Formats: sequence, structure tokens, C-alpha cells
Amino acid sequence: MYWIQKIGHCVKFEAAAREIKLVVDRDKFDEEEKLDGCYVLKTELAKELASNEIIEQR
Repeated sequence: MYWIQKIGHCVKFEAAAREIKLVVDRDKFDEEEKLDGCYVLKTELAKELASNEIIEQR
């Protein structure tokens, strides 16, 4: 259920009268969508030892 981890904060399930609804918080979802295709590289290297470009190439 990897997708729930990714969008779980944007959706919620509601159950009533034998129905289950998936409700999407459109504002949160649209905000998250702006980051589609973006990524973060984390390193412990000091900036003096390696530039962003060098880190990205590795």
C-alpha cells in the first residue's frame, strides 16, 4: 500500500449507510502535485568537499 503513504495525508475514508467514500482534500492534493518529478538528495558531505552538481552526478 505504497500509494497510501504517498497520498494518505490528502485523502480520508468515510463510511455511512453501507457506503464507503474516498474524500480527497483537493487543496492538499494540488499542493503535493506541484512537487511531482522533484526529488531530494541528502548527504553528510560538507559543501566545501562536493558541489551540488558533483553529488547529483553520483
